[in-house]
Amino acid sequence: MQPSSPDQGVDEDITQLVTLKGRCSYVLLALLSALFLYPALVARTWGLVVMAMLVSTIVISIAYAVGKSRRQLIAASLFAVALLILQWTYLASGDPLVFIIGVVMFSAFMGFAIAELFIYLMRRGPVTGDKLHAALAAYILGALLWAGLYTLLEHLSPGSFLINTQRAAPPEFYDMLYFSFTTLTSTGYGDLTPATRWAESLVILEQIAGVFYVAVLIARLAGLYPPRAAGPE
Repeated sequence: MQPSSPDQGVDEDITQLVTLKGRCSYVLLALLSALFLYPALVARTWGLVVMAMLVSTIVISIAYAVGKSRRQLIAASLFAVALLILQWTYLASGDPLVFIIGVVMFSAFMGFAIAELFIYLMRRGPVTGDKLHAALAAYILGALLWAGLYTLLEHLSPGSFLINTQRAAPPEFYDMLYFSFTTLTSTGYGDLTPATRWAESLVILEQIAGVFYVAVLIARLAGLYPPRAAGPE
């Protein structure tokens, strides 16, 4: 049997990344679908219902992904049920109090999911396609978590964030999601900026969390991927 070449190993890694298999693969697929479709949905009344269904799919897929033990399944299911009830109640009533409670529950659920996925990533064992998808999903969930916190701060303290464009409407969740990704990736376009100390503090914490996550993930993957023996030139 001939030893595998480095190129063959790379091809296998790419195949793992693009192959949807495992619980975390469904979470990643649901997240990417929501990120791709939300611009076409949130501007329409019927689209909000479809978006709520997508969010419900994300919540259910997360509960399925992290519920690998009885304790995890119960905790994830309770979180998911509470969040879904709040989401659909707000969609039907528009109650501001339900919105605040829903955003708090949403942020807590995202934090719970990230923690469970991170623990899964740190376990000893081979790097599978499911773990790669878990890493990507946790990164996106981090952006959602901070978007929820930014939205909550703006709702409780209007004017915490400024939109530096001609649009007069105050920033909403999807603006905060965009801002969260630009902060997490250190892009910083400057079209949406923090305007209070509390907002600046949240931004600093997200920047620290983003850098820490990437550094720990790279260190983890590097430790699990021993250097391959160089094949014949």
